Amino acid sequence: MLAPPSGFARRAELESGPFDFYQVVGITEAEAGFARTHDGAALVEKLTSGGGFPVTDPGRHSLVESV
Repeated sequence: MLAPPSGFARRAELESGPFDFYQVVGITEAEAGFARTHDGAALVEKLTSGGGFPVTDPGRHSLVESV
């Protein structure tokens, strides 16, 4: 999933104009379903509280039940 960056500002500016940073975080199919049903911010909150954000761990178990 694409998420706002953690640890630094989301927006930066160059001489040519402003731009936004995003970070890519790996999620499970069940977590993707949760985000579709609720929203991305709710999933980021759940991932953060469960230790699954902002680092992608391919061996991590899903933090939500299948939707």
